[in-house]
Amino acid sequence: MKRASFLVKNIYITLCFMLLPLLFISGCNSANLNNLNKQSASNSQKQPDPKLSEKEEQIITYTSASDLITIPDKIIYYHQGNQTIINKNNGKFDNIIKMTQNRASKVKDVAKLAISQLDIETLKKNNDTLEFVYSKNVAVNWKNNVNYDFLYRFEYSSIIFPLIGEWNKFMIFSPKSPGPLDSMASADELLKYLNQ
Repeated sequence: MKRASFLVKNIYITLCFMLLPLLFISGCNSANLNNLNKQSASNSQKQPDPKLSEKEEQIITYTSASDLITIPDKIIYYHQGNQTIINKNNGKFDNIIKMTQNRASKVKDVAKLAISQLDIETLKKNNDTLEFVYSKNVAVNWKNNVNYDFLYRFEYSSIIFPLIGEWNKFMIFSPKSPGPLDSMASADELLKYLNQ
């Protein structure tokens, strides 16, 4: 009995000595984190909020494809080999975004299709195509309407919307995506608006 009690005491003492450094280290880490949080809070009060660099990204998770279409820095309309830049101060800018978001409201999934940069350049030269251009790289997670358990990741600085031809149902993210989003609504109304 004495031997069992002696073993239990030795094990208890050994465990205490093993856990003591771990508690000390974790206590130091949380104190350091609190100090860092206080420093960053005081720094953010002293300095204005800096702009994101072109390499930084937004990480957002959406379930609606129309929510993936955020306000771009500019819109480029490719028409019959020419391009027209539509800036934020253009009266059509907001309407084009809303009409494009409405087209994307029916999108449910990623198409099992690879689109190369060459394909994109060909679309811009030969088709009526819209391109939403972002000055910052955007990284977005998207849960489609078909399989809510799966998360797609898009990393892009532009979204391309072909308006005519066989590609007009697609929403293409450049430079990196798991594939184009499929099943966009008709672009007829948007085309009429663009060509007024």
